[in-house]
Amino acid sequence: MGTRGLLGCLLLTALLSLSNAGLVKKILRHRRQTLASPEGHNITLPSPDQPVIFNHVYNINVPASSLCSVDLDAPESTQLYPKDAPVSSGQHITEHTVNRENQIVFTHRINIPRKACGCTEDLPGLKDLMSRLEMLEGEVSALRDQCSVDGGCCSAQVTGKVGTKPYCNGHGNYSAETCGCICEPGWKGPNCTEPECPSNCQDRGRCVDGKCECFKGFAGDDCTVEVCPVDCGANGQCVGGICVCSEGYFGEDCSQTKCLNNCRDRGHCDDGYCVCDEPWTGLDCSELICPKDCFDRGRCVNGTCYCEEGYTGEDCGERTCPNNCQGNGFCVDGQCVCAAGYRGEDCSQLTCLNDCNGRGTCFNGMCICDTGYQGEDCSQLACLNNCNNRGQCINGQCACDVGFQGDDCSELSCPRNCLHRGRCVNGQCVCEEGFAGEDCSIKTCPSNCYGRGECIGGRCVCHAGFSGEDCGELSCSNNCQNRGRCIGGQCVCDEGFSGEDCSQKACLNDCLARGYCVDGKCVCQEGYAGDDCSVLACPDNCNNRGRCVVGRCQCESGYEGESCAVLSCLNNCHNSGQCVNGQCVCDEGYIGEDCSEGKKPANKFRVMQCPRVLKIHSPFIIRVFLVNIKRFCVCVLPLSALCSHVFGSSLHHSQMWLWSSHECVMETLVSEFRFRTTPTATFLLFFNIFPVSPPKDLTVGEVTADTVDLSWNNEMLVTEYLVTYVPTSPGGLLQDFTVPGDKTSATVKELEPGIEYMINVYAVLSNKRSIPVSARVATDLPQPEETAGPRQVEVKDVTDSSALVSWSQPVVPMDRVTLYYRPTSDPSDETSAEIPPPDKQYSIDGLRPDTQYTVSLISRSGDLSSDPVTTTFTTALDAPKNLQAVTQTDNSITLEWTNSEADVSSYRVKYTPISGASHGEEVFPRGPGDTSKATITGLKSGTEYGIGVTAVKNESESLPATTNAATDIDPPRGFEEVESTETSLTLRWQKPQAKVSGYRLVYVSKDVQMEEVEIPASATSFVLSDLTPGMSYTLTLTAERGHKRSTPATLTASTGGSSLNLLGDLRPVVGKLYISNITSESFSILWNGTEGDFDGFILEIIDSNWLMEPKEYNISNNVKSHDVTGLRPSTDYVAYLYGTYKGSRTSAVSIVASTGLSTPRGLHFSDVTDSSAVVHWSMPRSPVDHYRITYMPFEGGSPMAVTVDGNVFEALLPSMVPGKTYRVTVSAVKGLEESDPSTDTVTTALDRPQGLTVINVTDTSALLLWQPSVATVDGYVITYSADSVSPVVEHVSGNTVEFEMGTLVPGTPYTVGVHAMKEAQKSDSAVTEFTTDVDPPRDLMATNIQTDSATLTWKPPVAAVTGYTLTFSSADGTIREVVLSPTASSYSMAQLTGSTEYNVRLQAIAGAKRSRHVTTIFTTIGQLYRSPKDCGQILLNGETTSGLYTIYVGGEETQPIQVYCDMTTDGGGWMVFLRRQNGKLDFFRNWKNYTAGFGNMNDEFWLGLANLHKITSSGHYELRVDMRDSGESAYAQYDKFTIAEPRTRYKIYIGTYSGTAGDSMTYHQGRPFSTYDNDNDIAVTNCALSYKGAFWYKNCHRVNLMGKYGDNSHSKGINWFHWKGHEHSIKFAEMKIRPVNFRNFENRKKRS
Repeated sequence: MGTRGLLGCLLLTALLSLSNAGLVKKILRHRRQTLASPEGHNITLPSPDQPVIFNHVYNINVPASSLCSVDLDAPESTQLYPKDAPVSSGQHITEHTVNRENQIVFTHRINIPRKACGCTEDLPGLKDLMSRLEMLEGEVSALRDQCSVDGGCCSAQVTGKVGTKPYCNGHGNYSAETCGCICEPGWKGPNCTEPECPSNCQDRGRCVDGKCECFKGFAGDDCTVEVCPVDCGANGQCVGGICVCSEGYFGEDCSQTKCLNNCRDRGHCDDGYCVCDEPWTGLDCSELICPKDCFDRGRCVNGTCYCEEGYTGEDCGERTCPNNCQGNGFCVDGQCVCAAGYRGEDCSQLTCLNDCNGRGTCFNGMCICDTGYQGEDCSQLACLNNCNNRGQCINGQCACDVGFQGDDCSELSCPRNCLHRGRCVNGQCVCEEGFAGEDCSIKTCPSNCYGRGECIGGRCVCHAGFSGEDCGELSCSNNCQNRGRCIGGQCVCDEGFSGEDCSQKACLNDCLARGYCVDGKCVCQEGYAGDDCSVLACPDNCNNRGRCVVGRCQCESGYEGESCAVLSCLNNCHNSGQCVNGQCVCDEGYIGEDCSEGKKPANKFRVMQCPRVLKIHSPFIIRVFLVNIKRFCVCVLPLSALCSHVFGSSLHHSQMWLWSSHECVMETLVSEFRFRTTPTATFLLFFNIFPVSPPKDLTVGEVTADTVDLSWNNEMLVTEYLVTYVPTSPGGLLQDFTVPGDKTSATVKELEPGIEYMINVYAVLSNKRSIPVSARVATDLPQPEETAGPRQVEVKDVTDSSALVSWSQPVVPMDRVTLYYRPTSDPSDETSAEIPPPDKQYSIDGLRPDTQYTVSLISRSGDLSSDPVTTTFTTALDAPKNLQAVTQTDNSITLEWTNSEADVSSYRVKYTPISGASHGEEVFPRGPGDTSKATITGLKSGTEYGIGVTAVKNESESLPATTNAATDIDPPRGFEEVESTETSLTLRWQKPQAKVSGYRLVYVSKDVQMEEVEIPASATSFVLSDLTPGMSYTLTLTAERGHKRSTPATLTASTGGSSLNLLGDLRPVVGKLYISNITSESFSILWNGTEGDFDGFILEIIDSNWLMEPKEYNISNNVKSHDVTGLRPSTDYVAYLYGTYKGSRTSAVSIVASTGLSTPRGLHFSDVTDSSAVVHWSMPRSPVDHYRITYMPFEGGSPMAVTVDGNVFEALLPSMVPGKTYRVTVSAVKGLEESDPSTDTVTTALDRPQGLTVINVTDTSALLLWQPSVATVDGYVITYSADSVSPVVEHVSGNTVEFEMGTLVPGTPYTVGVHAMKEAQKSDSAVTEFTTDVDPPRDLMATNIQTDSATLTWKPPVAAVTGYTLTFSSADGTIREVVLSPTASSYSMAQLTGSTEYNVRLQAIAGAKRSRHVTTIFTTIGQLYRSPKDCGQILLNGETTSGLYTIYVGGEETQPIQVYCDMTTDGGGWMVFLRRQNGKLDFFRNWKNYTAGFGNMNDEFWLGLANLHKITSSGHYELRVDMRDSGESAYAQYDKFTIAEPRTRYKIYIGTYSGTAGDSMTYHQGRPFSTYDNDNDIAVTNCALSYKGAFWYKNCHRVNLMGKYGDNSHSKGINWFHWKGHEHSIKFAEMKIRPVNFRNFENRKKRS
């Protein structure tokens, strides 16, 4: 206490002094250095579910001698640190450490309820802090007051560990009175840090962590409980450390009892006896008890019941059934409830389903059906010929297998029944019109699309250029843009549109060919004006010196000339002078103002001053160019000739002839004159202008189906004649040909038959045409031949009243086909029908039967007709009608029918039982009148027949009329009375032949009392009892089956009456004998009607052949019958019966009885195969004529029979079905008698699979195929093996016909066998052999790929190989092959081409075998484009030098072209197609040259129109034209350039212009190319001929880059109008193209 008081005083003194000195405020400023706060602020802001908490730490320094640290209400998460101690991140507490600054730490926490003061998010203010300080100071003051008593408190030194969180370690409260902790229970120590045990464990244990560990014998929380040294268990209590046991228990732990083995803990001991728990028993509860003590029906052994016989179950509570019902049923209360098909006490006997429905015999659980029936229960009718083993018999009708049809499946069927789109003929479909294919599944297209399209789903998908349902129509480009109609492949444009596809706006009257059309407006040529250029314009508008009349100036007086620009002279100088500026300059000899004075020349013609006098050398050429002159004559004369000759009457209106040997040559526009004369001469040129005259008198000669002969006259000398021809119908194709100018006739060939044509003939003089002469001519329709008219006329599907006529369409287009048909014998009865195309068949109905008809077909086109195509056919006989059965007996049926309309002589009646036995047929004559009758006899009674009647005439037979009819049931035979008594009648009869279900016996007494009795079908005798004695009865017996009854058998009989022996001792009389129960070795003899009493009877049996001793039998008097046995088969016996009376015999009565034939015995079989067996039997005791052996499948079907001689005791049974069980019966036959059959069964062997083959053999697998066994089998067993491989056995189901053998060893010979299995049966094996392929190398790959090399690697195959074949090919077609050794696994490929794709194939070799190829593809390092299609791609491939390169049109390696590439101009990539630079190459060439191209690409050249078209049609290109001249250069560039297809004459299309040369090319936009021999310009002259070049001329040019090099004359040189005009020939010109997006590609390449 003293130590604590001292500490308190020191603390108080320090606090007071510091407080007064204001140290607390200073501490506030430094509190963050000592207390680590988790938030960085000593505040938590309010939230809806959390209070506001302020934490403040005040550090108060105390003297160094104080060693106490106090924590007041400090949170658990706060540690204390010295002021200068570092605070780690995330620390929440300050820890007091020794040897640091000594201090007392007060922690004061203020907890303000949530939202009580409206706090904000700002840090607390000074006011809040001061209020806390006041509270703290209050506490310190209280401590000071408390410790001021006696001058101090807590004077004693504090020792021990001082806890800081919380104060007193949370296990006690600090007491200011004691200056120490008052600990909670369980804790002790100065700061309550040491756990304390309850009551200090009562000194009976150790205190460990506050818990008592009691010494032995003690327990409890404080070890106050005394315990026993052992567990007393549930049978005792521990009292004072000793177990006090319950009654019946003893021992240290109360575990022992007075019972044996302590009842093994399975019960309790009661007075020395175990009372066992369930389910235990025994003296010591060691035995299990049995459920319900086994009901006393068995022994209980260790809990298990061993039941007595007849009982079962866990407790023997269930009764067992015999033999556990053989597994064929289930046991219910000791009795078997058998499954269907089994019966008997233990279900061991097989039953037949529905007891075979009374149609067969049950044998070993299977029905052996009677003839005509089949099925498991004989409920099904058998089928005709057992469906020929090609189908299943269902209810008497064959359900044929796939591929067969018909009543007995004897006919081949067609795939999918021809889908009802055709007829099936002998297994092949004859398809209807519009269908084709094996099963008529393919829809055909009309006219097979004329070969102009693909037939898809019955519809024509036409090729480009064709349309229509059958692609028979020519289609138009772009469908005429919906601005016109497509006729014959050409657009007939609507008004206002023109062009190939009507895409251009048309101009009025097409500008009358006097201008060109631009967007629907005419740009007229010079000299024309108006909307359609129809108005002739005058030059310079006549200079306002005259009037313009029809394009010509009518000048005012004083003016003349085309434009009235020239001053005229008075009277035109009278043609005696020249007019110069309005004044006459008179010729020599003339004077006057108008040269009217002077001497006139005597000649009509005079040569004035020559306008042009040429001095030339011979030979010489004169070129004359005239504009807008259609025709002219040029005469070239020496001037001396003009002086010495006078023109006279030899002048002609169209020619000028000279009176000399010099020639006059006629030409058009540009003419060349070659003239041979003296070396030096002077000539004068004369021109005379006149038009080309047309031919005259056009005459049409012979006209055929495809030709027209023409002839005409013409007086003019012409170059050639042009003949054009076109069908007059819309859409016809215009065609033409030329005729030499010295000919005046021609034949137009290859015309279409029956078409009208417009034919024009033009005279042509130097490429200028005259006006035409015309004729309209129609070709003839052809004669009906294989190539024209209706062809392949065929009449099919002919019946008695109809026929189908079909034909092939004629080649000639036609409107319709007219069909005529009539009876050949009656031409007046003709009928016609019109059939429009595309129908090619017609069905004729309503025909007469058995009549010959004539059919004619004529094709028609308008009013034109072909010759008829004729054929004949005869209708079939019509079948009789209304067939019916009118009467029937038990062995006959009478039929009646209406006669056929045809004149037939007889009818064939066919009949067969519906059960399928053999059929019969008879022929009956036609009856008089309208009907015929026939009676079929010899039929089986009670049998239903299918009957057909056909009309017969010569070899023809109609379809049948059919019906079903049944014969009556035959009556019982031999109906007789056997015995009569006073009250009974014994009756007997023989069964009818028909199957019956029972008999009905009606008997009527004489007093008219009637009774009837139903008798079962198996009975052949019946006893009527309870009759009236001495009464006469009339008895009728009828056989019945269903509702049918036979005619009755009738008998009259009487019962006996009571009689008296009136004669006394008369001798008795033997009555009548009867024979019954006859077999081959016995019969029964019986007698009745004896009178009197006999002592006995003697029966004597004598063999009629005396082959055995007579037999005699003594019979007592009360016996009326005797069985005679041990007889010989097939033997007649005489039986004598005597009565004995008083020791003597009476007279005998006798009867003859014959034994039957003996039944063959000992049936057995040998040589059983899949299709036959041999049956054997024992030799009989008596001879027979022959044996009849019948055999049929057990499940039913048509029986088969064989017959062998009586001395043969075996027979071969052929034509059996594999795997079938047959019922075989053998009967002996002698005369008309047949023995009872002997019956046995035999099962044929399984047939082996057929056609065993192996296909799809690979290195590890193969597909095994076989044809299935005919027998129905359970499955097949497949065994395949090899020398080095263990055999593999596989089982597959019986409906499998193929098997995939996998996991085979490559390159290994295998043997494979297949056999069929059915239960215990096994067929022979079908065997074949095959060898697996060599497996290929694996993991083929190309590595280390370089520009010219690569390395191939692979893994070897499993099979042993002898080498490898390595083949690699490149895209250019180069193929290399290498043979490698068997040890190779890699190969280095060298000498490869860069940027080339290689296809590598590797194959393993093993002797003669080859593995399949493994492949890989790689591309060598190299170019960006392997097959560049233009110079742009070549440049992108890295080639930067201008020169010759190879490109590939469209990138296709099959179309290489060598071109010159300009790699410098404007970034390069230009392909040059024209260069002019020195004039060494002549560009005045024909069309063929310009199409193909010419020249040297390193000098002057032209690439060719065909190549330009191919290149520009494979991409988008721009055009550049570079030109240089005398140090100047210019260029023109167009952003689009395309050359159209050849049929457009390679029209040019260009885009927008840019450049420095001026836009001259746009003038040529859309123009076709022209050469001097293929003029396609619109000018009246031949531009190419005029300007000695070739280009896309119009009228004529603004650009003439193919003109004559160096020729500066107007428009003849190399011109670019907008740069150098028409009179300067440019020195250098190049035309070049490159892709329009080349700069984008180039930029992308640079970026990449």
